Amino acid sequence: MVSGPSNVSILIGVSGDKMLGLAGKIADGIILNSIGTEQYFNHAISVLNNSAREADRDTKSFEMSSSVIFSVADKHEDAIDAARHDILFYVLYPELDPVIEKTPYMQKVV
Repeated sequence: MVSGPSNVSILIGVSGDKMLGLAGKIADGIILNSIGTEQYFNHAISVLNNSAREADRDTKSFEMSSSVIFSVADKHEDAIDAARHDILFYVLYPELDPVIEKTPYMQKVV
């Protein structure tokens, strides 16, 4: 049993600039998407930091993470095929357009 107040971090799963901005203003951290690239992550961190600065917040203790797509199978090709289905789901999901827009190799696929 916990006595007294608990300090629970609030992390927001984000993709687009508006939600990144909101997270910088009110959240304790973010969870970025698994199909992001270095270019997207750099952009997301920049938007987040700018928003936090505007809200007079410090991001030094800000928590950042990303989901990860992985697959395990006896055959390498089977593992790739299984992961391919998850990646296709993300590519087709409109919420992730901001990630794809900042991902050069994804623009060629879509």
